[in-house]
Amino acid sequence: MAYRVPNLLRELLAEGAVQNALIPLLKALPPEEAQAFSRRFAAFLLGVNLLVLGLGYLLAPFVAGLLVAEGSHLRTPEAFAQVVWLTRLLLPFLLGLSMAALFSAFLQAEERFLPYALGPVAFNLVAIGLMALFPGTPRPWAFP
Repeated sequence: MAYRVPNLLRELLAEGAVQNALIPLLKALPPEEAQAFSRRFAAFLLGVNLLVLGLGYLLAPFVAGLLVAEGSHLRTPEAFAQVVWLTRLLLPFLLGLSMAALFSAFLQAEERFLPYALGPVAFNLVAIGLMALFPGTPRPWAFP
């Protein structure tokens, strides 16, 4: 349940919408205009993401309440608190993912594909390293 809100925002603010619209636009612009547009758009997207992140933290209980069905076992106070906490925990990941999608669109528009292709490899290596640092547990901290 806690993945729904960040995944929806990821599709809107990161991978789906940004990359599909930005790459053809950047390819059509002259290089100087493309660089200027890239800087302005990156600043705009960062601002939008920070706004969504802040609102997400404030409105997480309300949004989770809309998404959790009445009578669900997730409506118990302890489970609902965990859903809200996990939603808030995943929201900063949206910021990183959105910026990564933006910069990968910049690279793809310049036809530089190697750094974009190595991104999932780096992510997996970091994930494996974290699992090696914290064996036997899916998380190094406890729920509130």
